[in-house]
Amino acid sequence: MKIPATKNNWQTLVRVFKRSVIRNKSKSTSIVTTDKPQDALTIASPRTSHPATEDRKECAKYLCSLTNNNELRPRLSTVLRDQRAHEAFRIFLKGEYSDENINFWSDVESYKTLEDVEKRDQIANTIFSTYLQTDASCEINISYETKAETLKSMKALDSTTFNRAQNEILFLMESDAFKRFLSSILGGG
Repeated sequence: MKIPATKNNWQTLVRVFKRSVIRNKSKSTSIVTTDKPQDALTIASPRTSHPATEDRKECAKYLCSLTNNNELRPRLSTVLRDQRAHEAFRIFLKGEYSDENINFWSDVESYKTLEDVEKRDQIANTIFSTYLQTDASCEINISYETKAETLKSMKALDSTTFNRAQNEILFLMESDAFKRFLSSILGGG
């Protein structure tokens, strides 16, 4: 059964197409600009060829050095706080076309350190329009309730404004992409 194309269907398709084009052009840019560390790890992303064996071994060795006690794999929180590992994970997510998650997490971390009220207001609005607003260029996948609560908490603009959204994204990264990232470098499941 063929569904007739209505004006609304076409408008929706055009909007989705435009959004995907915009997302592909503007993704991988964080609000907070940080230069790639010179000693950033080389990793394999699913969309690119694998790095040389030495690079992969170096990356695996470095990631293993971030483990605590008897852990076999580093924790996401440790990787996100380590500049080299963070950049390697960001590059991996970029290859999966989902780097908006790590960029959002990083931008919120930077936002939390701001003390200037005007700067905080400016960055909060930029974070919201970049990641949380419906049809944003780098819209993150969070629940409606989280979006609504975050919008409501933007009136106060303290360091906890984006906590719920950030925690939701952290959970998404940890339960999905981070496992694939570790498997691509360390192997196994």
